[in-house]
Amino acid sequence: MPVAIKGEMHPPKIEIKKKRAYLVESPPTTPEGQEILMEWVEFLAEEAGKEGAEKIIKGYVSMGWISPLVAEALLSYLDVVKVVEPDLPLPELSPDAHRKSLQFVKKLMEV
Repeated sequence: MPVAIKGEMHPPKIEIKKKRAYLVESPPTTPEGQEILMEWVEFLAEEAGKEGAEKIIKGYVSMGWISPLVAEALLSYLDVVKVVEPDLPLPELSPDAHRKSLQFVKKLMEV
C-alpha cells in the first residue's frame, strides 16, 4: 500500500536480495567438458577475434550464463587459441552466434 509522505504518495520500499543463478557455475573437470570449453573459445575467437571474444565472455558473466570461474577458464583457453586476427574490428556477434553459444552452455551443463 502506498505511503503518504508530506502530501505525496510513495510506494513502500521493499528490499529484495537477489542471488545470481548461473547456468554454469564451475568449469568442467572432465576431458569432454574441457574440450567443449576449447571448442566454444575457438568459435568465439573465429566469430569476433580474441578481443571481441574476451568482451563477449565477460558479457555472458553479467548475463548470468556463466560464472566468473567459468569465464576465467574460457579466458585462459583464449590465450592459447590460434586465430587469424582481422585487420578491421569485427561486428557484434550475431543472434545466431549467441544462440550457438547458448548451445555450448547447454552442453557444459550436461557434462
